[in-house]
Amino acid sequence: MAVGLRCYVFGRYEDAVNALSTASRSSNDEVASAGSYNLGVVLHEQGDPAGARAAWEQTIASGHCDRAPKAALNLGLLLDQQGDAANARVRLQQAIDSDHPDYAPSAMVNLGIVLTEQQDLAGARVAYQRAIASGHPHEARAAMLNLGALLAAQGDAAGAFAAYQELIDSGAPGGAVDAMFNRAVLLAEQGDPAARAAYQQVIDSGHADHAPAAMINLAVLFEREEDTAGAQALYEDAIHSGHPECVVQASVNFGNLLARLGKRDEARAAYERAVDSNDAVMAPGAAVSLGVLLCEMGEIPDALAAYQKAIESGHADFAPKAAFNLGLVLQAQGDVPGARLAYEKAAASTHLEAGLMAQLALRTLPP
Repeated sequence: MAVGLRCYVFGRYEDAVNALSTASRSSNDEVASAGSYNLGVVLHEQGDPAGARAAWEQTIASGHCDRAPKAALNLGLLLDQQGDAANARVRLQQAIDSDHPDYAPSAMVNLGIVLTEQQDLAGARVAYQRAIASGHPHEARAAMLNLGALLAAQGDAAGAFAAYQELIDSGAPGGAVDAMFNRAVLLAEQGDPAARAAYQQVIDSGHADHAPAAMINLAVLFEREEDTAGAQALYEDAIHSGHPECVVQASVNFGNLLARLGKRDEARAAYERAVDSNDAVMAPGAAVSLGVLLCEMGEIPDALAAYQKAIESGHADFAPKAAFNLGLVLQAQGDVPGARLAYEKAAASTHLEAGLMAQLALRTLPP
């Protein structure tokens, strides 16, 4: 079996599969279970789920105290990825029933996720509670976080806050900040003024992901409260954080705020930062907003370029909107053929609003 692992490490996958297959047929139970388990890992990583499934089923049948529950856990995750939730539950339950100190709690958490996806929220809750009761240093924390989110979704805010607070009080690295962030979001959703302090606590943690996201969320709260100076400062902090996703989101929000305040040049810079990121989700919307702003500033060529970039993104929402806006600008400039092409592009989309408006525009467009 060692030969198979060495072959795999050095990228000789066919030799690795052959060697591990041979090991899986060994008369030595220890060697056979190790061979079948590792064969499953290699086949899974090489994109052969059917082969991986067969190998892990052999490992499970071996009853090995470590590898069988680990294989059951892996197979449960694989089956869930394939959309076979029923059999995924069976395999995860096998891992749970093994009472393995690591793989059973992990299977409990993953069973909770599967059950949540199936809308069996009561079953998911039980699974998470079992994982918490296991006291596993990692899985119990993950279960507390997931249970809090589940309870919040069910409208049990008190239960969610209790789950989050338990995780926060544990002081667990990473997990405590996850809970702080979720608690802040829930407080904000409830309109609780304590959300401000909760988001600030997350920001003060310096967490690489949650702190910049908390800056954005707190800035949104500040905007609602008409604290524009506070919102601006937080958006700038989020931009300076360098977090890839948060920089783009903060730039879009900051651009919107600056545009409302009439600070057009600064808004333009914020939108352009978001557009230049080429973020598939947020850049197209920023391009449309930039196009609108540039039209207001009289920068028509740049506005046309911004709309064109949004169109080329193919975004289901913003590409049709950009096409319609482009048609409006071209029509205003007297470019009827160009406007017609733009309107036709918007009308051909599945976007309800832009498509309908484009159809109406085409009916009134001069020949």
